[in-house]
Amino acid sequence: MFAIDDIDATVAGRRARGAELVGEVAQYQDSYRLCYVRGPGGSSSRWPSSSANCPSRPTCDQPNDPLGWTENDNGRNNVQPNEITEVLNRPISQELLARDVTRLAYVAKDGTPRNVPIAFIWNGSEIVMCTAKNAPKLRALRNNPTVALTIDTEVHPPKILLIRGRAELDFVDGIPDEYLQANSTYEMTPEQRVEWEAEVRSLYHDGMVRIVVTPSWAKLIDFESTLPSAVEELVRQREARQHG
Repeated sequence: MFAIDDIDATVAGRRARGAELVGEVAQYQDSYRLCYVRGPGGSSSRWPSSSANCPSRPTCDQPNDPLGWTENDNGRNNVQPNEITEVLNRPISQELLARDVTRLAYVAKDGTPRNVPIAFIWNGSEIVMCTAKNAPKLRALRNNPTVALTIDTEVHPPKILLIRGRAELDFVDGIPDEYLQANSTYEMTPEQRVEWEAEVRSLYHDGMVRIVVTPSWAKLIDFESTLPSAVEELVRQREARQHG
């Protein structure tokens, strides 16, 4: 969602370039005006504009998490790298990125969805996961590298970090350091650790594959300062009804 000063002039300019207004420009009391515009390529944007009586209203024009508002109908997103970095650098995000298991969602070769738990590490710029060279998901990721990741907590309300990106496959000999690091949180005695590493090196004697994802989109949901976009929309609708 983008906040603008003159919604009528902006819509007129976009229409001249082939964009289409979806529905009408809606007026929400004296707070703001809102519309949806579909670009010539099919992408959608949502623009709020402050009214003269309410030049600044953060809950409408400045959402807590702008990344949640830029997704279009095709699943592509107009987000800047600095926006992604800001989300990932938040304290709660950093806590979630320090966890040891994420859920990796991808599309299998038969076109049906998959969602698997997998150990990971965050190296400051990439999510790195490791798997066996004969893992079925590798064929799927070669065919369609687009993935989504979810890292969350078990408490209520949950803290949820959503990440999207493209998976790059790195076939390596031996055991990647990231695999050993991702499993270092499990409690083991020094003797058990030696036995475990020996078992791992024996099992994956042909090496492993690093699945590397650089985030191209990210959203943090903590149910305090940020909510799922659908819930945020319902909150705005309720506010509009209450002030109607």
